[in-house]
Amino acid sequence: MKKYAVIIVSLVAMLNVYPNNTIAKEYTLSADCKEEIEQRHNQFLDSVFDDVLNTYQYLNTEKDDDNVFYFTMEDLFHIITLIGESNESIDSLNQFFIGESMGERRIYFFGEPKYSYLLYKDTSHNNVMVKLKRVDGKWVEVGKKVKNGKAIELDQPKCN
Repeated sequence: MKKYAVIIVSLVAMLNVYPNNTIAKEYTLSADCKEEIEQRHNQFLDSVFDDVLNTYQYLNTEKDDDNVFYFTMEDLFHIITLIGESNESIDSLNQFFIGESMGERRIYFFGEPKYSYLLYKDTSHNNVMVKLKRVDGKWVEVGKKVKNGKAIELDQPKCN
């Protein structure tokens, strides 16, 4: 019994002699690397939405660059922050941003915002379009289409 007590006391003493933390090298990315990562991410998003928009050609016929705009979930968060209070119309859009997707989800408006289109690429590389309509101040789904899309991968830079 004394033998086990001596072993336990010795182990406890050894553990207290050595520091309980590990010294690890701090890993930071260079400014050039951060910029490269951001550029590649933006190229990825552009490629994803080029593919999605090309899948739904009739959206391109409505496309007039001066009259087309889109919002991401982050944009909606900024709008709510600027308004300073909850907005029923904006809040009704939140549900459409839930779920997995490649890149981000965007709600596109073409012309008058009576209808909008939620566009995204799902994790199976399908291009998804959800048609939304404003009804009584809220956005509701009135249709959904899923079509095969191109497999687009995010190309990570190898830098420090």
